[in-house]
Amino acid sequence: MFKRHYRVDLLSDVAITADAATIGGHRGLDYLRGSIFLGAAVASSMKDGGDFSPELFLSGKVRFLNAYPLADGLPAFPFPLCFHKVKGEEWKGARPWNSLTDEHLTGGRQPKQWRSGYLSTKGQVVEIPMEHRMKTAVDRGSRRSQEGQLFGYQSIPKGTSFLWTLQADEKDDLEMVHRWLTEAPVYLGRSKGAEYGSVRISAVEPVGAENSPPVRHPEDLVVLYLLSDLALSRDGLPVLLPEGRDFGLEGVKLDWERSSIKVDRYAPWNGFFNSRMTERQIISKGSVLVFSPDPKNGGTVDLEELSSRLSRGVGLFTEEGMGQILVNPRWVLEPPELKAGTDPSSDRPSQPDTPLVRFLKRKTDRAEFSDEALITARKWAKSWYSLAKKLLGDGQEVPSKAQWGTVRQLSLRFMDRPGDLMKELEKFCTEDLRKKAWEGSIYVSGRNLSLYQALIESMTKKPDERSCLALHLAAIEMGRMMSRSDNEKEVR
Repeated sequence: MFKRHYRVDLLSDVAITADAATIGGHRGLDYLRGSIFLGAAVASSMKDGGDFSPELFLSGKVRFLNAYPLADGLPAFPFPLCFHKVKGEEWKGARPWNSLTDEHLTGGRQPKQWRSGYLSTKGQVVEIPMEHRMKTAVDRGSRRSQEGQLFGYQSIPKGTSFLWTLQADEKDDLEMVHRWLTEAPVYLGRSKGAEYGSVRISAVEPVGAENSPPVRHPEDLVVLYLLSDLALSRDGLPVLLPEGRDFGLEGVKLDWERSSIKVDRYAPWNGFFNSRMTERQIISKGSVLVFSPDPKNGGTVDLEELSSRLSRGVGLFTEEGMGQILVNPRWVLEPPELKAGTDPSSDRPSQPDTPLVRFLKRKTDRAEFSDEALITARKWAKSWYSLAKKLLGDGQEVPSKAQWGTVRQLSLRFMDRPGDLMKELEKFCTEDLRKKAWEGSIYVSGRNLSLYQALIESMTKKPDERSCLALHLAAIEMGRMMSRSDNEKEVR
């Protein structure tokens, strides 16, 4: 097998949609499907009056793989679905919780699956910031928008860089496609005749983890990581419940508890026929299939031989890059520490620094971590309420519902200024008559602890906007819990 690697730089925004809808909003993809490179190669080959060659493009002899983004110059791959972050905890600087190898989380900690983004073998995490534009068709006669022709595109922004791989069984075929895609302008995706789709494809030296040898699992498990979507077929029917025989494995069975599988279906659009093709039912990229050896079989799988055999793709539509699989990759079995990666391109314009942009960014960030902040807030409120009950049982005063309401207002007012919030909390809780309620302490877990001390310790672990939001929600929860307690006393 022969292969070449290419860097794909976007010279304009590129719109790759997940479906073939012609009206309404379009869900954009944040990677470049192999099928669009195949289409570009076909178009280039027929420019000078050449004929379409099904044997070359549709037989699987030449395989146009998916292109995934670069993270700090390194290739990034779809997040394995066995990787999770822990709700309410910072993922940077920590290894992801791996459902394949790690023990269950304890202490009420909850996993949240990574379902988007890309990861390099060194731990760089990259997310593609998708652009969105609303458009409409124009009536040339009236020079106004046509009725019912409003639609929108999500697009990958200009300046993003991807790594793409081309495979071929014959070297001559590889060189032919190389010339078609590198010696002429290339346009990909939707609205290529308008403002979208211009890219530059340039050959680069081989990089990546696809050539890394597989590592053996202590329990001799066979771990298949799907680098791209997988379309299996058995007896003419689509297969979404894979078995060992689908990959040429004997004496193994799928371990459902350790496997992480996501399925999807879509009907691709064929521009030549100007219609949709047959619906595809696939196992999505990032899925992790785990096969355990059957004790009755007694043998182990030759991982390097299996990796070599699967390197040409498995299942249907391998010419479009589907069915690419990594066998027991080290970075899936032994996840690296995560850190935020950046795209190396300098072509992307810098974000304008205006009050409106800063406000919208804060609003977007707040929406993203609101779920985690709510979990943290409930945990704080539960511990503070337990401490308050112990203080009351000891005959001491505790802050009233009105005082917790003031804490809520302060956290809302200084949401984006954690330092100022800490000063205001100190002023509110340690002055005047409120000091007695906030600084009254009781012996807990080997030390004297007050509600003010517990609140400040919770905030100072990570004094950021996320903690301010958690404090705001925790103060609301404390008011509710105290109201509930008062109502119970009235009933008694």
